[in-house]
Amino acid sequence: MSVLDVTASWTRLTAAALLTVVAGRYLWVTAESAWTSPPTPPPSASAVGSASGVVPPGSAPPGTSLGKPIRVKLVITDGEDRSTVRVDGAKMGQSPLLTDFSCREGETVVVELTNAKGQARTYLRPCTPGTIRVEP
Repeated sequence: MSVLDVTASWTRLTAAALLTVVAGRYLWVTAESAWTSPPTPPPSASAVGSASGVVPPGSAPPGTSLGKPIRVKLVITDGEDRSTVRVDGAKMGQSPLLTDFSCREGETVVVELTNAKGQARTYLRPCTPGTIRVEP
């Protein structure tokens, strides 16, 4: 056997060992995350202090009840380009943005635009069938 053959054999053996270690680590992390308990959900809109007069995200205006879940389009053209867009706290992408999401008909949707400097602008829009627009 030549030196090149021995080197090739050791290289293949090392690559197989590294692949086994990486696969084992991936398996361990996956199994460990499956064993941990899921995070606790945030309090429901009715549990959030509605006596303060502030409409919490995902709630209906006073005197109305939430309707059925609907899929609506969201169009964001306001704010600086590449501002982070969050809807009810969930990151949706960067402006300008055209996407869709689910909400319950009649609830108040909180749209927050945060520019690169960290300055946030908040918009409250009702969830109605069709398109929710945040435009200048």
